Amino acid sequence: MGLAATLRGFLYICPLPLLARRYTSFHTNVIAHSYCEHMAVVMLSCEDISISNIYGMIIGFVSVMSLATTEARLKAFGTCSSHVCAILAFYIPIVVSSMIHRFGHNVPPPAHTLLANFYLIIPPVLNPIVYAVRTKEIRRRLAKMGVLWQGRCQKPCGLDRMPKPYNECFSPSTFLLTGIPQLEEAHVWLSVPFCFLYLVAVVGNCTILFIVKTEAGLHEPMYLFLCMLAVIDLVLSSSTMPKLLSLFWLGDREIGFHVCLLQMFVIHSFATIESGIFLAMAFDRYVAICAPLRHRTILTHPVVAKMGLAATLRGFLYICPLPLLAGRYTSFHTNVIAHSYCEHMAVVMLSCKDISISNLYGMVIGFLVLIVDSLCIGWSYFLIFRAVMSLATTEARLKAFSTCSSHICAILAFYIPIAVSSLTHRFGHNVPPPAHILLANFYLIIPPVLNPIVYAIRTKEIRRRLAKMGSFGGGGVKNLV
Repeated sequence: MGLAATLRGFLYICPLPLLARRYTSFHTNVIAHSYCEHMAVVMLSCEDISISNIYGMIIGFVSVMSLATTEARLKAFGTCSSHVCAILAFYIPIVVSSMIHRFGHNVPPPAHTLLANFYLIIPPVLNPIVYAVRTKEIRRRLAKMGVLWQGRCQKPCGLDRMPKPYNECFSPSTFLLTGIPQLEEAHVWLSVPFCFLYLVAVVGNCTILFIVKTEAGLHEPMYLFLCMLAVIDLVLSSSTMPKLLSLFWLGDREIGFHVCLLQMFVIHSFATIESGIFLAMAFDRYVAICAPLRHRTILTHPVVAKMGLAATLRGFLYICPLPLLAGRYTSFHTNVIAHSYCEHMAVVMLSCKDISISNLYGMVIGFLVLIVDSLCIGWSYFLIFRAVMSLATTEARLKAFSTCSSHICAILAFYIPIAVSSLTHRFGHNVPPPAHILLANFYLIIPPVLNPIVYAIRTKEIRRRLAKMGSFGGGGVKNLV
């Protein structure tokens, strides 16, 4: 079967370079890409490329639809979720990149080239992590390889530090964080991607703040909201990643009771504030598209500041009761938190007392933040869509939609992991602990990483400023800008 897959790949793709070799005259020898991608090369030809274009589309269609059989679908859904994740991480970027190359004439070159590189590097990064999390045999082998230092965690982690058996209650002064449960032996390896993502998040968001501050032309509502988003992302990632990395590298699992409550408050309040900023940004896009002549008069700097202040106060007021309620629980079954940070439900579920009030309040806040905010954002985009579709030309409609694409990507990257993580904590009793904890960490680190990248790619002014700073090197960016 492996040989058949290899032969099929060679036979399917072999005509592509043979067809491309037939093109002997080109408009230019500069490939607007980081490697020799098929369409990036043949589009330079002076000759008719319709055969290469059609064959490439057919091969892409056949490759993707090879999973469309009933047997393949049953196999994908019948096995572990890691298979589905690997499939999506592989096929979706390929399909999108292929369609953009053929039909996405309005897509900026940096966006396409970065996506094309992502589909070559993201699957190799995600596949070993996903399969190591979901495959017991791989985790067992990692343990045998002695990933951890000799003698560390010879007993189940944390049990030697527990003052009482689980069926008794006590009042701990400190908690012990587990990290990624069931993957303690792989903590050193997991620290590498988390450290890299954290560094990217810090550098990216600090760069956004610096550019907006120093560029007078960017002192507009959209970029002021983007600065608020960057500050929130820095706080969110920095509230968990340093402690997580010290746990991975140094085994520093202890966290004080009151420090734990403070971390809980910071994480949940700033996540709520970020949701409010996304709502404000949706209103900004609505005014910019539906009432462009009044945009500057409606969203003045004082109004933007008040919207940011309102989002901050709402976040603090919504979340403040969570640590106050959790602080009332003084007796716990254990002080070992099966999580990598002090997530609200992960802490209160350890209490010996009735946690129904905390659980109910957390669900109400989740409903107010996730459902209400997302409905308001959806309604604003419905009005935007209706206004855009009334424009006279297709070019004007595409230009209007392109101004919203980065905001939509950021919204999806923020809301989907939060919603899934919140639901799995309350109802996903069959979800493996490593999958849930990794998801909970991803929703704190992935948006801070993606937001500056997405907005830098999609915003011409930021790209121009980055070019001036020499971030992309040489004069290549001048052509892209």
